[in-house]
Amino acid sequence: GTGLLTALASRTPQDRCWSWHEDGGSVGWVARRQAHEVLVHRVDAELAAGRAVTPPSAELAADGVDEVLRVMVDGVPGWGTFTPDGLTVRVVCSNAPAAWVLALGRFTGTGPDSGTEYDLDAAALLQEDGGGVDALTLEGPAWDLDRWLWGRGDLAGVAVSGDAALVERLRALVADATQ
Repeated sequence: GTGLLTALASRTPQDRCWSWHEDGGSVGWVARRQAHEVLVHRVDAELAAGRAVTPPSAELAADGVDEVLRVMVDGVPGWGTFTPDGLTVRVVCSNAPAAWVLALGRFTGTGPDSGTEYDLDAAALLQEDGGGVDALTLEGPAWDLDRWLWGRGDLAGVAVSGDAALVERLRALVADATQ
């Protein structure tokens, strides 16, 4: 851990670096990814030790929600296609100025290296809110949303409105994307 912190501190966020993700490639991106990775593993350690889970700032938790939805769930490789099915899910932080709208649909395509054909349930982050009616809305504190998205908490503190069956669909999509 100390080596990583030293390496990150010796560079600027804009410096280029290797990344395992096509959206990565900068020291700032890696620092953000590692901050959220450490946060999730800290939660795992607290839960394993039978301790209360210590919440981060609302700002860090909201950024964690953004990272899960923007980095882990959203995005289709150039060889694939996302086809929306007309259903949208809105995720709203009640204690931070942050909200996201996801279109649900299918990801299809054939992996160029493996030849594997894909036809998967998927979601895409919408850049602009179309103002339509959302099939599901989750609204709650950023930390409750972040923990739920990572499978480390329930929705007890989150208001769920709309098609409740979509809660499990979204949870499955996120679980697949974060494995």
